[in-house]
Amino acid sequence: MGFRILGAQARAAVPELIKIYEQNISPTSSSYAAEALGAIGHDAKAAVPSLLRVFSSVNDPGDPRRPASVKALGEIGEEPAQVVPVLIRCLGDGNNWVRTWALGALEGFGPAAKSAVPKLCEMLESTGEGIHSATWRALWKIDPEAAAKTGVK
Repeated sequence: MGFRILGAQARAAVPELIKIYEQNISPTSSSYAAEALGAIGHDAKAAVPSLLRVFSSVNDPGDPRRPASVKALGEIGEEPAQVVPVLIRCLGDGNNWVRTWALGALEGFGPAAKSAVPKLCEMLESTGEGIHSATWRALWKIDPEAAAKTGVK
């Protein structure tokens, strides 16, 4: 919570938080470090490569590092060319929180996440109500024209 309150003022802690995240003393310690990095926001841009690595090294859907890392990537909101393709893959993740945070992150990237439009349109046809509305919101922020064409109100 302290990092959320401090936000960008805590930028000096980014290198140590990255170190804690990468040490992976436990999945919980790494997930808390990811949450702190996300709370710092854009000034935690240096953490993006570390946060992305979890998606190639951790396959357990129950591992708390995965949703925490997705959420942090969305809150940091940097490096869309690297982050958006990973977020698109996360839309098919077995963990509902990973999918939900990925939708929020894509929404935050707005038009920079345009490559997600086909997957989001596909999801509108096959998801449950909670994910459906989050999918539509993300699509609307990314590409309002594509959202309008779906006919969803």
